[in-house]
Formats: sequence, structure tokens, C-alpha cells
Amino acid sequence: DTLGPMMNAVDWFLVALASTFLGLRVYCKFSRHRGLWWDDHILIFAWACLVVAVGFITSSISLGFTSPAGPQTPEAALRLQIHGGVQNVFFGLATVMSKTSFGVTLLRVTEDRMRMLILFLTVTMNLAVFLYIIFTFFKCKPEIYSWIKGPGCWSTERYIHYGIFAGAYSAFVDFSFAIIPWFLIMNLQMKTREKFGVAIAMSCGVIAGVTAIMRCIYLPLLTLGTFSTQGTTLVIWYVAESAVTIIAASIPVLRALIKEISSS
Repeated sequence: DTLGPMMNAVDWFLVALASTFLGLRVYCKFSRHRGLWWDDHILIFAWACLVVAVGFITSSISLGFTSPAGPQTPEAALRLQIHGGVQNVFFGLATVMSKTSFGVTLLRVTEDRMRMLILFLTVTMNLAVFLYIIFTFFKCKPEIYSWIKGPGCWSTERYIHYGIFAGAYSAFVDFSFAIIPWFLIMNLQMKTREKFGVAIAMSCGVIAGVTAIMRCIYLPLLTLGTFSTQGTTLVIWYVAESAVTIIAASIPVLRALIKEISSS
């Protein structure tokens, strides 16, 4: 089984990368005597959720998640079911909280209609993703992940359709949050070069939007009977979306640190 070690290495590398950027963001805040605000605390919570989710993925691998034969005992299958549910919850929280953090950052620098737009996008994105987390426990297959047996459970197709909708809306919010800073910054009294630098730094969330789209593309893998092996790519995109969003949310703060280092 080479899939398990490969997925484990990629997942923890992404976590380490996100941890580095978040750590530098926190260091930058304290070194400038600014302290942490709500967006920082939300982002730290998102990072913690990502670490927990990847930890459960690592544990799931030892239970046979990436093995073609799957779990070898009924006990392992039950534990894998529990792990699957828990990691889905924490992946969802990591994703939505990291995006919410940047939304809260934008709320600090906007007013009137623009602030209402950001608030609307943030709230509706949270609603869409939290429903997706809840619906995770409704799907019928794969059976080892299903918490509702028989009538009342969701078909995999129905679950995937909603998952694609939630992922697509999440990507739309990412792209919207990447565009909004350009409208804000272009009206400021700054040098043109400085404006573009700030706007680009605050628009890195577009990469998170791309990862959300990739996750949507791979969601149909849930219909495969060999999900334990084919679903590896989907899991990696789950980790990538949260990690990239944490990195993107940290870059605007790090820009000030980079300027200080380059000027000295």
C-alpha cells in the first residue's frame, strides 16, 4: 500500500506549510505590538480543525482507508466510520472558518453596502457549508461511512449534487473576496505600485477558489466502490483547500513584515 504513505506525506506537508504562514502572521502581529483580533482567532481555530482532520486521516490510513481490501475487521470498519464522520466535520470547519476569517478582515476595512455584501457572502457561505457537514451523515454509501441505514438516507448522487453546490458557492465567495480589495484600494491615496502590491496580496484567495473547484471535480469519486483507494485525491484536495486558504489569509499581514525586512 503506497497510497497511504503518499497521502500522509502530502497532507502533513500542506499542514506544515499552513502552520508556517500562520505562525509568521501571529509573529508579525505581536512584533508590531498590534495583538490578535477576531480574524486571527478564527484563523487559528481553522488551523486547529485542519490539524485534527489530518490527524484522523492518518489514523484512518492505519485502519485500512487507502487499502484496496479496506478494513479487515468489523471493529476497524466501525472505527473507520467514526473517523470518517469526525474528519468530515473538521474539514468542513477548517474550510469555512478560514474563509470566514478573511471575510471578517474585509469587514474591518469596508462600510455601507460593501460591508453588507461581505456579511451576506460570509453568512450564506457558512450556512451552505454547515448544511454540507450535516448532510455528510445522511448519505447511504459508502456503507462504512453511513450513519443512517435504509429509508431516510441520502443517495450518493444527491449528496454529491449538494456538495458540488456548496463547493461552487465557496469558490464563488473566494473569488468575490479576491475582487473586493481592488475596489477598496484603488480609491486610496497611495502610489500605484503600492496599490497593486496590496491588492495582489489581498487577492491570493483566488487560489483557494481554484482548490474548491478541484474538490468539486473529484467529489463524484464518492460513487465508486473503490473509494478507499480512489478517494485519496479527493482527501488531498480537502486538505489543500483549507491549507491554501489559511496561507492566503496570512499573506496580506506578512507583506508588512517582508517590507520591513527588505528595507533593512
